[in-house]
Amino acid sequence: MTPKQIAITSTGAIVLGCLIAWLGTTTWLDSIGITVGGIGLVGVISAAFYAVGQSEDRERAADEAARRDRGTGPPV
Repeated sequence: MTPKQIAITSTGAIVLGCLIAWLGTTTWLDSIGITVGGIGLVGVISAAFYAVGQSEDRERAADEAARRDRGTGPPV
């Protein structure tokens, strides 16, 4: 899954959790809603860190390719 797909799915979980907590009339439904929303929030934050990691990997790969094209090895 791409970070965008993870973020969209997680946002859906946040909305679902809010709806469950809002519509729920019992304490256990409130706790389930808060749990689902919290899991969605963790997913959104994770997607952001995953996107940053992917961009760093792409930049590192581009640097290595440029270094190979120049014929220089890794710094010693």
